[in-house]
Amino acid sequence: MNYALIAGSHRSPSQSARIAGVLAERLAQLPSTKKTSIIDLGTNPLPFWDQEGRWKESFAPFSKILTEANGLVIISPEWGGMATPAIKNFLLCTQGEMRHKPALLVSVTSSLTNGSYPITEMRSSGYKNTMPCFLPEHLIYRDAEKVFIVPNPVIEERTQYTLELLAHYTQALGTVRTWAQKSPYLFGM
Repeated sequence: MNYALIAGSHRSPSQSARIAGVLAERLAQLPSTKKTSIIDLGTNPLPFWDQEGRWKESFAPFSKILTEANGLVIISPEWGGMATPAIKNFLLCTQGEMRHKPALLVSVTSSLTNGSYPITEMRSSGYKNTMPCFLPEHLIYRDAEKVFIVPNPVIEERTQYTLELLAHYTQALGTVRTWAQKSPYLFGM
């Protein structure tokens, strides 16, 4: 299986990109994984979506990665209690590459208590026309500067479980993806 990880921070370097790197390494260790690719919106920012399509050339390499991916990890830092404009813009630019692919939502925050709002926002509006299948599980990394640096067995175990769950969903939804490619319905209702 191939996985695409989208690090949705505007910053470079960012904790989201660092965590994407760790998650990519962990996914690569699973027996079913063939390839992991990271899309870092901090080092490769997209122009804002517009009807004229000025963003299309910049998005083309991302489109290829998403098309080749069987599963997704979407990582958004929490900015002012919201998902970042970069990740929302990224979703606007997609053109069917994420349809019916399992997607693990991940939130990153420097706070000790926040981080749930980007997950809620993505679940409520991030799927309509992009159509990924968000896993019922998600990950929230609080106090992000210490995550995967300061040992935390609870975070390690939960991360491993959730990545293995993504791998199982990715495998199980393979037939759905194949069948759904023929769908005449390109947009959510």
